[in-house]
Amino acid sequence: MADGLNNEDRAARASEVVDAYSHQPGMEPVENAGLQSTLSDLLADMMHLADQEGVPWEDVQLTAEMHFNSEKDEETPSSRKDWDPRG
Repeated sequence: MADGLNNEDRAARASEVVDAYSHQPGMEPVENAGLQSTLSDLLADMMHLADQEGVPWEDVQLTAEMHFNSEKDEETPSSRKDWDPRG
C-alpha cells in the first residue's frame, strides 16, 4: 500500500475524526448518538462544505468509492494484523 497503512489503520484514523466531530458544540458524542447517526451527520456537513466550495459531491463520492475498493482489494489476508497463517 502506497501510504503504508492497512485498512484497519485507515478505519482507526477515520474513527478519530468521527470522535472529534461528535464532540463539537451542539453535537451528541458518538458514544451516545451511535456510529451510524454520527457518520450521517458528518457526511451531511461534508456535503454542505462541498456545496459551499463548489466541489461536486458526486465526484467526491465516486473517487472515495474507487479508493475504498482499491484499498480493500489490495489487502490480502496475509497483510492483516490479525491474520494467522495456521488458520
